[in-house]
Amino acid sequence: MFDSDILDDEGEPHLLRKTDSDFFERIVGILPIHIKHLSKEQLVRSLEVIVKRGLGSDRLFRDYLLLKLERNVMKLTVDQYCRMLRALADKQYVEDLVFWNEYVFKFITDLPQPGNKKSKEPVRTFTDPEARKLWDSLIYLKLKCPSLDLKDYIGYIEKFMVQEIPPAQV
Repeated sequence: MFDSDILDDEGEPHLLRKTDSDFFERIVGILPIHIKHLSKEQLVRSLEVIVKRGLGSDRLFRDYLLLKLERNVMKLTVDQYCRMLRALADKQYVEDLVFWNEYVFKFITDLPQPGNKKSKEPVRTFTDPEARKLWDSLIYLKLKCPSLDLKDYIGYIEKFMVQEIPPAQV
C-alpha cells in the first residue's frame, strides 16, 4: 500500500509519494513483532519493499525476515520464490552460504513437503512457464551476486524448459 508508484498520463512515475521516509521507517521499526503473523505473500512483499527502499536494520533483515523465509521457503509458490530471489539479489546478500544452500536452493530440487505421498516424482518438477520464470530469476541472481554457484541449479531448471522447434527450412 505504501510502496505504490503513482503514474502520470505518460506512464512515468509521478513524484508524489503517499508517505514520507520517516513514517515509513517507523512502520518498519515495529515490523519484527508482526513477522510471525505475516502470510507468505506478505512476507515476500515486505522483503521486496524493504530492499527496494533500503529500509530497516541488518538485524531486521537477518534475524527476522531471513529466519522466517528459511522456515517457509518450501511453502512458497514459484512466483513468490522468484520475487524473493530477485529481492535478495537486489540486496546482494551472499554472506550466509548455509542459508542459500540448505534452504533457498532446496526449493528447486526437493519436494515441497518431505515424504509427500501424493507425488509420484521423487524430485520436484516444473512446468515450462515455471521453469522459464525460475531460470530468469536465477540468471538475475547470478548477475547481481556472481560469487554464488548456480550452475547445477540452472542446469536442473533447463531440463524442464521445452525447446522451441526451429521453423522448417524451405
